[in-house]
Amino acid sequence: MSLANPTYNGLAQAAHAFAAYSIVLTAAYKFGYRVMIVIALLLVAFAIVKEFWFDLKYERPEVSGGWSGGVEDFSFYVIGVCVALLMVSL
Repeated sequence: MSLANPTYNGLAQAAHAFAAYSIVLTAAYKFGYRVMIVIALLLVAFAIVKEFWFDLKYERPEVSGGWSGGVEDFSFYVIGVCVALLMVSL
């Protein structure tokens, strides 16, 4: 499977969003709302470090996508966090 394949990128972005969604939602139901907020903030901080430092330093540019790939990956982490927060607040 090629990295240039749009299906691969769509699957990767869905995985970023679903992972963040699952982590935040699990924190809400297992530990409560205060811990959920802390976990959501820590997850966003993790995504910043992972996408804008770790991936740029340790992954090949064709794999990480450079800065634009990092922005896209980070935005899907944030989408997952926001959807989980929205689902809990309903």
